[in-house]
Amino acid sequence: AAACGRLDILEWLHEDVPGAFTEHDMDEAAYFGQLDAIKWLHRHRSEGCTLDAPYQAASTGNLEVVQWLHDHYSDSFSACLMDGAATNGHLEVIRWLHEKRTEGCTTEAMDWAALNGHLDVMVWLLIHTTEGFSRDVVEAETHVEIFNAVANGHLDIVRWLHMVKGEKSSVQTVDKTAENGYLEIAQWLHESCPEGCSTRRH
Repeated sequence: AAACGRLDILEWLHEDVPGAFTEHDMDEAAYFGQLDAIKWLHRHRSEGCTLDAPYQAASTGNLEVVQWLHDHYSDSFSACLMDGAATNGHLEVIRWLHEKRTEGCTTEAMDWAALNGHLDVMVWLLIHTTEGFSRDVVEAETHVEIFNAVANGHLDIVRWLHMVKGEKSSVQTVDKTAENGYLEIAQWLHESCPEGCSTRRH
């Protein structure tokens, strides 16, 4: 009921089946952006929410819900919120969290923004945060962010990484691009990177 914003059903359950409520009701309402249901639960119930409520709101770009939860359930916030917003390209939410909260983000924010092709988010994170990319590597000379970008066909991000961060691709990276059918990226990497591609068949 909360996920669908059905206040009439929530009211009926509150009167006749009060034991049916859990803290996950507000979590689900947050995921679906049902702010009226969230407010109703806050007024009439005591279960509250879990850490998942603000995370889901941030991940789905529901800034109004994030703002309301900030005012009423501030302790439920963590760095995961900005990570989730970055993963799905919600720059407005990221900007608001940066201005109003202190948790910041983790390296997951930049890594997943690259993976999902959100170049505007990557540029903003580079300017306004210090976490940057993870330093995990796919192989010794290949950082995970460029491998993720080429593996998902994001040529604009590949070019940006080369230009701004000097990231280099490896044989494995070019191979992965060719295997996934991204010919334009494979050709660009082959021309721009001395490593080239391997001689194995794709």
